[in-house]
Parts: sequence; structure tokens; C-alpha cells
Amino acid sequence: MSAADVKPGQSVFVTKFALSDGIVPTTVTAIKNGIVFVAYHRHFCGEIGVTPSEYHTTREGAAKRAEQLRQMKVAGLRRQLAKFEAISFSAPDQLEDGRGQP
Repeated sequence: MSAADVKPGQSVFVTKFALSDGIVPTTVTAIKNGIVFVAYHRHFCGEIGVTPSEYHTTREGAAKRAEQLRQMKVAGLRRQLAKFEAISFSAPDQLEDGRGQP
């Protein structure tokens, strides 16, 4: 999808913040230099620029992208958890001062 596929006034579904705000139905307000600007009234009132991967013209397309984002986030968290689970700690036999001396 590209900015040429939408026009000002058209309804779209924004997935840019899908993991925190959900899928946001909104309206295209402008298109400038290939960036689509949409009305956004969640955390502030105004407009935000979205790239083609961050907005969708159908509910199904938005839901599919949101699911992809969720799966990528879960995979990243699993990798992070595996790193934490692999960490082990052991206390030294003797206390050391700041110079490495016992």
C-alpha cells in the first residue's frame, strides 16, 4: 500500500500503536511527501504521520498487522526472558576493596 492508495477524508485503521492503544479507526487529513497524516485523538488531539505499514484500509488488514506485531513482541520477550534465565550469580569467597585487593 502507498500514499497514492488513500485520499484525504478516507477512513483508515491505524496500527502504529496497536499494542498499547489497539487498532484506531480514523480519517486521513492530508498526504505530504508520501506520508499519510491522520486525525489522532488518543493521548493528544492532533494528527500523526503514518507510513504504509502503520495504516490499513480494511479491518481485516489492520487485525492481521496487529497480530503480526503481537507475535513479534512475544518472540522478543521470550528471547529477553531466555537471557535472564541463563544468568547465574555466585558470591566471591572473599570481599574485595575497590582495587581488587582482599
